[in-house]
This record gives sequence, structure tokens and C-alpha cells, in this order.
Amino acid sequence: MVYEIVWGDVIKRNLRQVLNYLRENASEKVAQKFLTDLEKRVSLLTTQPEAGMPSQKNPYVRSLLFRKRYRVFYSIVDNEIHLLALFDVRQDPAKRPY
Repeated sequence: MVYEIVWGDVIKRNLRQVLNYLRENASEKVAQKFLTDLEKRVSLLTTQPEAGMPSQKNPYVRSLLFRKRYRVFYSIVDNEIHLLALFDVRQDPAKRPY
């Protein structure tokens, strides 16, 4: 079974913030590479939805490590992968959304 990826509002906002930061402090090329790499990483979930680790806070949420610095939080709903949030793991762990 192939799952469909659904980008939620929060992860879209998180991603916009990261991309804006990269554009301002690095370059457009770096921001585009980040986005391309993230899309490739997330596409893994279309065929391997349980590739991520279960969340410690919510049993219905999993997280996938991206570039050693970010966690992509997602949930599996029927034949869809709902991307919930993008979290920089260098932040205070208490701020983790899931």
C-alpha cells in the first residue's frame, strides 16, 4: 500500500520559518536544498509509514529524524501520513510538540 502525504498547517509554518532563516543567513540555494532533502526524506513514509519512532508524549504520533537536527512529527490515518510539525532537536526538549 502506498500512503499519501498530507502537510498540516503547523508543519507548513515551521518549514516557512526554517526556510526564511536559511534564506536570510545562508542562501536561496541552501534553502532549496533543505526543502528538496526534506521532501525526499518524507517520501520514505509513503511506503514505510512506521519508519519513524513512536512519540513519548502521544502514542498516535511518530517522528522521523531529518539531518540529525530536526524531527518530523506525523500520524498515520487510514492511508494518509499527516505531517504535523518540524522540530529542531537543539531546542529545549520540553518544547517538543509531541
